[in-house]
Amino acid sequence: MLSLRFLGEVRVERGEEIQALPPSRKTRALLAYLAVTGRPHRRDRLSALLWDVPDDPRGALRWSLSKIRRLVEEPGLTRLHADREIVRFDLDGALVDVLELRGVARAGLATASTEQLLALAAQSGGEFLAGHDLPESGEFQAWCLAQREEVRAAGALVLSSLVERLQGRPEAALPHARALVEMRANDERAWAGLVRLLLAAGHRREAEEQCDLGRRVLDKAGSSTTGQLLEVWRSMQAPRAGAADRGRERDDGTSPPIAFQAAVALRRPSVAVLPIRGIGTDVALPYLAEAVTEDLVTSLSRDRSLMVMADSGAVGVGNFSPEWRQIADRLGAQYLVQGSVRHANGTLVVAVRLVEGSNGRLLWTERCVQQVDGRFAIDDQIARRIAAVLRAEVEAAEIASAQRDRPEPLDAAASYHRGLREMYRFTRSSLASAQVHLERAVELDPSFAASHARLSYVHIQHYWYGSFDSRQKALTEAAAAASRAIELDPKDSLGHFSLGRVHALRRQFDLAMPRLEAAVGLNPSHAQAFFGLGQTLWYAGRPKDAIRLLDTAIDLSPHDPHRWSFLHDQSEAYFALGRLADAERSALAAASLPNATHWPWLTLAAVRGEANEREKARESLNQLLLRRPNYTLRVAQDEFGHFSDKLFVARYLEALKNAGLKP
Repeated sequence: MLSLRFLGEVRVERGEEIQALPPSRKTRALLAYLAVTGRPHRRDRLSALLWDVPDDPRGALRWSLSKIRRLVEEPGLTRLHADREIVRFDLDGALVDVLELRGVARAGLATASTEQLLALAAQSGGEFLAGHDLPESGEFQAWCLAQREEVRAAGALVLSSLVERLQGRPEAALPHARALVEMRANDERAWAGLVRLLLAAGHRREAEEQCDLGRRVLDKAGSSTTGQLLEVWRSMQAPRAGAADRGRERDDGTSPPIAFQAAVALRRPSVAVLPIRGIGTDVALPYLAEAVTEDLVTSLSRDRSLMVMADSGAVGVGNFSPEWRQIADRLGAQYLVQGSVRHANGTLVVAVRLVEGSNGRLLWTERCVQQVDGRFAIDDQIARRIAAVLRAEVEAAEIASAQRDRPEPLDAAASYHRGLREMYRFTRSSLASAQVHLERAVELDPSFAASHARLSYVHIQHYWYGSFDSRQKALTEAAAAASRAIELDPKDSLGHFSLGRVHALRRQFDLAMPRLEAAVGLNPSHAQAFFGLGQTLWYAGRPKDAIRLLDTAIDLSPHDPHRWSFLHDQSEAYFALGRLADAERSALAAASLPNATHWPWLTLAAVRGEANEREKARESLNQLLLRRPNYTLRVAQDEFGHFSDKLFVARYLEALKNAGLKP
């Protein structure tokens, strides 16, 4: 029998013989990817997943497959099937520790025996693919991180179930409670459970030490708390107090799933991606549906603002099914994502829904269409676009919840989302309000990286919409907040995005580009990161390159609250290239959005002044002056100080003069 172990040290056994592993980390990573995904893959996808073009990806893939074949195949049994297009790993009869753990967790731990849970706990202590990080292979690394998160959540569920089952035997439960605390150090419930077991086992002194340690760890991490550990501490001072209510979190007496608790501790909304369904008779549709699901999980997992889970236990759930709430409750997910793939007349249609888990309310639907020409494959861009749209809609739902449902005083997450709401209005008063909310979020939770990043972004907006004499101060404060965000979470694209924009406004393009490229690399579904990189290229005098990236931002997030900026910067770049009709079209589209500021009207006036359309130019100036009274050519000249292309600035100002803007 073949046994594959990926939790902790990678190990392959055939029968009772441990196999010598190939030295290449990428070969071992490929083995894990084929085994854990458990489905066929295209050769070109596997090549791009792990190897760069200069490395001869297809040749490297062939070499790695030959090493894996020797490792896993048994006499008379071919496990690795590969033709010129497809690679498939046959797992029939094989044991894969990750799949075993995941299968039990998804089937429901209530049906598993205690002995089975003990065996799973013994093998699930190690990290998935420990020591096999491949940061240069971005897509694989994102998949690996998503698997680690899911494995941790499943392992924590196993440990939680064991602690609950063995609570009548405290000494037997204690090792699992300690392992759970080690796995979820920022989880107050885990600490409280450990301290209760220590008290039940008669280890009062250690219980006091662990209670004190837990309070210090949670305080240092800035984790949101529910008072459970404080309740246990009080019970140690007065053991009979509150005994009837001890340990309860929900009205029905059950505890939220571990993944949900982690999401709360990290201030991230939790999103569960259910399997995309293949609808139709084409034999390839199930594989395509799995590919879309996997790509979507990978794309969403790159976004540090979300806690993303994948689940296979809800196949067949349709529109507004009563199962929505049951699934959300089982997973502890605030939001559920479900959809389908169809094929008709040479067209693939991917449709996805975002549902609020607590009530099944449909929040958003997205539909992507792709033409196919014989090669039945899904474009990776589809998952990126869907992920970008879902991110924006989850953020919008959280902003609405912060405004509607959160009691006073606000916690850090609610203050953060109210700050976003005000920031996206782009007015002086709303930016001042956004700064207050985000500073409050930072005060309540100094470790909340996203609050620092968005506070930085508010200071960047003060550069644009505040007084001229405070601009350098705004950039200094923006740089400090962005640097703090990166220090707290270097994998969050928001901090890099903000710091890159600060460098761009200082005309430090050699510093700005790497930061913004890092933001795009960390989260390829973050439309604002593409916008920031495109804007910087535009400031640096590269309008053609800028337009390409701004197009990506516009396509990725068609309802982004920053969309007017995407369109406006595109309009300026078109103007620089002499494409006045395109410039006018983009500026009009920007100006039509409700939170657009004076900028689109300024560029419209320049475009129409350049085209000698005096009457239309005056109309644009009137709209400009409604938003920015006393705006003059002198003000415009000051606002373009960060541009490297002085010929463009001179031409733009001349066009405004021709439109009738006063000196």
